[in-house]
Amino acid sequence: YTPTPSEAEPEATVTATATLTATAAATKAPTATPEPVISELLVNGDFEEPFTPQGTGTGWEKFDNGGGAQFFWGDNDWLPAVAHGEHSQSMKLSNIVEADRYIGVYQTVSVVPGQPYTLTLQGLIRSTEANNGSYGHRMQWGIDPQGGTDWTAVSAWTDLAWDDQPIDLASPTMGSYTTVITPEGESLTLFIRGWSKWPVMRSRSEFFVDNVSLTGPMGGAAAVPKAEKGEEAAQMPPTGGD
Repeated sequence: YTPTPSEAEPEATVTATATLTATAAATKAPTATPEPVISELLVNGDFEEPFTPQGTGTGWEKFDNGGGAQFFWGDNDWLPAVAHGEHSQSMKLSNIVEADRYIGVYQTVSVVPGQPYTLTLQGLIRSTEANNGSYGHRMQWGIDPQGGTDWTAVSAWTDLAWDDQPIDLASPTMGSYTTVITPEGESLTLFIRGWSKWPVMRSRSEFFVDNVSLTGPMGGAAAVPKAEKGEEAAQMPPTGGD
């Protein structure tokens, strides 16, 4: 039996409809990935939260290389050495009798590899030798790109280009610094240190840091927006039978 053309038409219509439906599904626009939320990563970068018994602001840890000096960390509320609010982190060296004494603070954060992060901070150096052009006291920052806490493992330190000012100056000037960091791993540790290069008649130096900020995409679990996670789950193909 050979069907007439009129009897074959319904089959052709169904085939064409199925083709159009498949084409429409294939050209459906993909769901846009939400933009990462830019946030502040550091805890207590303005040092306005209570200070710990070890003299560091909440969220920060301390380090030094010991020997040849006395090391002090503490809450500073002397307003000429405060960039924002009413407090800053002070780090002081006294009775310096050995060269290259270091004192600092650090904090570890979660980041997204390959994304840019803006680092800003303000600070001040005062010393008993500020008027003799010794260039003997500096402040620097460095990072451990894997989130380690050993400051001696930092491969490169960057000078903040702040000169020390006389320790008895009534109105010193706070220095400011800004740069961009692109992390390699999923966490990094920011170190900030004061450096007294050589002793001069049992010299004394004071380092103040305030208004420290590291902004960029949140790392860790927060790196993937919740909306994106939900969409991903909704698009998973069904399992089991037909």
